[in-house]
Amino acid sequence: MTTDSQRIRILRFMMKGFIITPLNAFTEFGSLRLSERIREIEAEGWPVERKRVNVRGKRVMSYYLQGAK
Repeated sequence: MTTDSQRIRILRFMMKGFIITPLNAFTEFGSLRLSERIREIEAEGWPVERKRVNVRGKRVMSYYLQGAK
């Protein structure tokens, strides 16, 4: 899967109102570089918000679109 298709799939996921973490980015989309895909999405003008969350005992960054439903 190309980085463009990963970026598009991640953006569509977030547009549905879902929150994404590195773990579900890998399991759902095969992306090992979620932070880079998020930077690309932000460069396109999308308002991405960040929040630290606990996942399986580890603190990780989660991302979501501001106002997405």
